[in-house]
Amino acid sequence: MTSLNLLGLRKDKVEQFNKKGIYNIQDLVDFIPRKYYDFTKPKLIKELENDSFDAVIGIITEIQNKNGIIIIKLKDDLNSKMNITFFNQAYLQKKFKVNDKVIVCGKVKYLENYNNFRTMTNPLIISKDIEGNKRVYPVYSSISGMSQDFLEKSILAALNLSDKDDYLENTLLSKYDLIPKYKANIKFHRPTNMKDIELAKKRLLFDDLFFFNYELSKQNNKVHDSSNIEIKKFDKCKELINKLPFELTEGQRLVLRNLCKKIKNKKTLNALVQGDVGVGKTLVAILLMLTVTENGYQSCLVAPTNILAKQHYMELKELVEPLGFKVGFISGELKKRELKAILKDLEDGLIDMVVGTHSLFGDDVKFKNLGIAIIDEEHRFGVKQRDKMKLENVHRVSMSATPIPRSLALAMYGDTIDVETIRTQPAGRKEVETNIVNIDKKNIVYDKILKELEKGKQAYIVCPLINKSENEKFENIINLKDEFENSKKFFEKHGFKVGVVNGKMKEDEISNEIQNFKNKEYHVLVSTSIIEVGVNVPNATVMVINNAERFGFSQLHQLRGRVGRGSDKSYCYLVTDNTEKFDIFTKTRDGFEIAKEDLKLRGAGDFIGTAQSGNNKYLMLMLSNPELNQSIKEDVNLILKEEKRFKRYNLFLKSKEEEIESK
Repeated sequence: MTSLNLLGLRKDKVEQFNKKGIYNIQDLVDFIPRKYYDFTKPKLIKELENDSFDAVIGIITEIQNKNGIIIIKLKDDLNSKMNITFFNQAYLQKKFKVNDKVIVCGKVKYLENYNNFRTMTNPLIISKDIEGNKRVYPVYSSISGMSQDFLEKSILAALNLSDKDDYLENTLLSKYDLIPKYKANIKFHRPTNMKDIELAKKRLLFDDLFFFNYELSKQNNKVHDSSNIEIKKFDKCKELINKLPFELTEGQRLVLRNLCKKIKNKKTLNALVQGDVGVGKTLVAILLMLTVTENGYQSCLVAPTNILAKQHYMELKELVEPLGFKVGFISGELKKRELKAILKDLEDGLIDMVVGTHSLFGDDVKFKNLGIAIIDEEHRFGVKQRDKMKLENVHRVSMSATPIPRSLALAMYGDTIDVETIRTQPAGRKEVETNIVNIDKKNIVYDKILKELEKGKQAYIVCPLINKSENEKFENIINLKDEFENSKKFFEKHGFKVGVVNGKMKEDEISNEIQNFKNKEYHVLVSTSIIEVGVNVPNATVMVINNAERFGFSQLHQLRGRVGRGSDKSYCYLVTDNTEKFDIFTKTRDGFEIAKEDLKLRGAGDFIGTAQSGNNKYLMLMLSNPELNQSIKEDVNLILKEEKRFKRYNLFLKSKEEEIESK
């Protein structure tokens, strides 16, 4: 990869880019704008609408400096007037003078008490270069300490240094009516019109689906149909089932039976076990691991977060160690000495079952005789990342709480996968009553929580931000710090304790606080979305999600799944100023229906080129482009069968594979 140093940047600017995950020229070129404003056709002042982003051309009639606040007065060709206000930009007094003709581009606001007088505050552009700024203006995610202007200039310089070669053959460019990659990059960063952006997005959509299918197909070619893992005993599995304080559901029994049958018949298991939140997928996974392990093989369970991994570890340890098996735990937070000892025991076969996060994908993790790998919420891991586990000839089970149709599962996980769905909820589970609450009436939710606390139950309150933001677009967002103080003030006067967790805390602090909540030392837990998965407190019956509009639908569905895990009626309150958007949550708890509604509202464009971790974005892109995905998949399979073409694509895509691997 070409270094950022070729741009001649100062060290502090390189560090600012690095903090945003931009380490080389290609990373910078791939830093796609999050939106665009069309300033190609400036308007007259009287045509400017409230809250619109528009361009206007006018003559400066006056420049005022009021205690450091610069006010530039403007009039257009019809003598209509407006004010442009700048904070902390005193240099503008020297840059512009009265009678200068300028173009101004930014957000328009009306002064309602002054006959809708038009104003702009800190516009994006003010310039005497009128023709040069009649353009489509890209808006990038902010980089701390860096101006938009500096970022744009750096990206344009990076474009000149970027690779001009295209990995795609001309035949495929023609077949899919695509522009070359280099031209797509130019259109993303310097579009001449809005149509340019659509052409660039079309190319990037293709690339996203092509890379995903390419990696997936390469993996599938490594999957062997037959297995040399022999399974003859099921005694320990039966013993554990008999010891459980509850009956397995019919759905759990059916899925377990189907998977064990395939293993017994010496077929390599490659399965997706799916089912909505709370159907008992983890127990099925544990029983499968136990079955393989009692026949002399090791097993592992990989989870996307440390919280979830720890919960699985504690549950597995409690259930199987009394049966005579050793359970280990691996995560990035382990001390070197601890990790070294566990890795040695794992390689020597002294550990029968191991649970961990993505740390289990590490090159230093070696098994003596791995028989089965369970990957929980596999869509959160990238294809290349999963491949690092080298799971050829090993039984593999993916688990997902977002049920998807079999056709999509085949596209998502490969043609060799068996799709098993657990449909029945455990006995005694009740529907979670979901209510949409306007943000102005949020205080009534405290009373609802209080009623549950007085019954001996517990509650979660989730916030999208940790601290209050100075950014005006976050001015109505309820932050964790304020929510914690308000909750403490309200609930502690009634004798109930409030705890708090957020992603900036250390992993062990988070785990300890969640355990304290589980032990009823706290009655209310205020949190960010880190409790989305891996928190199982059956006594919690209320979930409040502040500013629900700030979360994705799948995330809201997972958060709602934290309650309703016991036999008591549970409640979820989505607090928002956009109440109509969330009707789907009052009508269904079907994860697939919710994902479809999310796609409908957000549009596939929201996922194209995003740097989301794992494969959730590919799920959305395939949902919205099934025919394109199928066609790309067929072409990829042809490439893999033709040695000359395969070598060509491997050469071109090596850097892309490394990028996917790092994510």
